[in-house]
Amino acid sequence: MPHVEKFLDHLSRWRGGQLWFTERLKVRSEVCFAQQTFKLARADGGSTRVHLTAHWGHDLSLLNEAITSVELAARSATVTERFAPGVSRTSTFRLLALPDDSRTGIGDAAHVWFSNTGSIRGLGGTEAAWFIDNFAVGASSLDARLHARLRRQLERAETDPMPATSSELVKALKKWRSRPIVFWVGPTLREQLAFWWACHVAASTKLKLNAWFAGPRRSELAGSVRSGLEVALDEALASMLGDAHPLSRRDIDLFASKWRAFCRGRVASNTPVVGWPTSKNWALELPRAFHVPFPRQRRGLVRPSALDEALLTPFARKAWATPLDVVCRGTDGWPLALSFLGDASLLKRLRDWAETENGRYLTSRPASGPGPKLPWSETEYRLTKDGRAILTKGLPNAAVIPAFPFGGFPAHLPAIPTR
Repeated sequence: MPHVEKFLDHLSRWRGGQLWFTERLKVRSEVCFAQQTFKLARADGGSTRVHLTAHWGHDLSLLNEAITSVELAARSATVTERFAPGVSRTSTFRLLALPDDSRTGIGDAAHVWFSNTGSIRGLGGTEAAWFIDNFAVGASSLDARLHARLRRQLERAETDPMPATSSELVKALKKWRSRPIVFWVGPTLREQLAFWWACHVAASTKLKLNAWFAGPRRSELAGSVRSGLEVALDEALASMLGDAHPLSRRDIDLFASKWRAFCRGRVASNTPVVGWPTSKNWALELPRAFHVPFPRQRRGLVRPSALDEALLTPFARKAWATPLDVVCRGTDGWPLALSFLGDASLLKRLRDWAETENGRYLTSRPASGPGPKLPWSETEYRLTKDGRAILTKGLPNAAVIPAFPFGGFPAHLPAIPTR
């Protein structure tokens, strides 16, 4: 079939290249989507099927006799198959980079992630390591042993990974020093802080690394810094990979200095990354979330932090409520609290407030009603009159606010100027 031969001839030129594949399967009124990114090993045409084989061994097949149309462009190809009345599939292949493209060499690099994403295999990565720890919650230290102890002491959910250690990262960097290493950095505060930590560790090794930075530009964030790369689509990740920027020793030292400042409680907010290409418009300034855990001063009074305000406001109603009730109601401020704290730390922060001055501001009781009692539904909370007052009128000082260790910053005082 001529259109099949043209399709195969078109894709044969992309052998060894990185492709982004999307599939739209329509079965009468239902439509399903699938996508993946892979490196093309070969494209073969048989009597009945077209086979596309990825470097990591996965095959994609198209049924010759079902193909009704083929659309070819310089860097894309779209094939439509019709299997039965009302049943069709549209497959689109987009060329992201060719083997001789200078930016493609990192497709087979080692990858360092700071968010929980499983897309790296589809992107052609052969080796990867995940260093996931929310440094936005809890204290941190420049002393490696003390830092590891502080992170281990932090309360975590059973499903949370163990905190990353410097020795694990050093071991990975030594193993990969002969190959490109891509640091994947999302827009959230936890990912950026983890990247600073990784640069601090890398700088301390004195290793000569072929390091790269991959992450979103500011224009790609759509005004949100609440979701990390774990929610990024393969297309977005592939675009970031193709647009990766080399990390020089000077760059690594720059970000390492930011981690040292964070651990000493001296980071200025929204500091631009000096020396990086302004044309790239990287989203690497400290996000506004950096201000979230600090109490705020206004007219001589102290207001709870934006984080605590978002956390406590849903319990200002007369009715008792569990954290699960609040999530089900879809309260506006809780996505911020959840993205900043994570599950376990959010529940602990509520307990901290309930234990402050024997429940003067937030009271708690065992949840009533049938059903299993899980961490999110075993305790009900309600703000007291004094609790509602601190949200509207503030406090004379921050002494009653539960401690919130954050890097090397004071737990109570508003170290960051009010914006």
